[in-house]
Amino acid sequence: MRHFWVSGADAIKKAFAELEPKLARKVIRKAVRDGAKDMAKKIKAVAPKRTGLGRRRIRVRSSKGPRGTKKAIAMAVLTGEASGGKGQHGHGGETWYMWLQERGWKTGKRIRQGGKVVGRVGKVTKVRGKRFVKRTMRQNEARIQRDIKEMIFAGIETEVKPVNSP
Repeated sequence: MRHFWVSGADAIKKAFAELEPKLARKVIRKAVRDGAKDMAKKIKAVAPKRTGLGRRRIRVRSSKGPRGTKKAIAMAVLTGEASGGKGQHGHGGETWYMWLQERGWKTGKRIRQGGKVVGRVGKVTKVRGKRFVKRTMRQNEARIQRDIKEMIFAGIETEVKPVNSP
């Protein structure tokens, strides 16, 4: 999973001093969600297409953010099968292969010991992932960060104006 931060926004911090915390979170959450939706749209445009089912499963969800971060407002762009699909941990459904397309996989019969894969038998081939999500995020990261900052400023203005207007 690739993360990126919107940083260097001292002006945003000052502007948030005028808002109550609940409104500030609302403004940030909306801006981050809109930025993540824009990123998901770009990822769908470059995702591998066989049946189109995988593209429909690229979606935006609220997230807790990376480990070790506190009070982070995070959104995740997810690819592949939603939980509750066929097989263990939602794997096995048709859209699970979208995750394999991104990350890559190994061929060959697996040897398991206690439910854990300990090796492979036969000809083992490593199939490289296409990394379409990572590549798209890297290419659009700066523009999405800029858009999120602009949306935050616009959200602050709309929330502050009714309080300050006569």
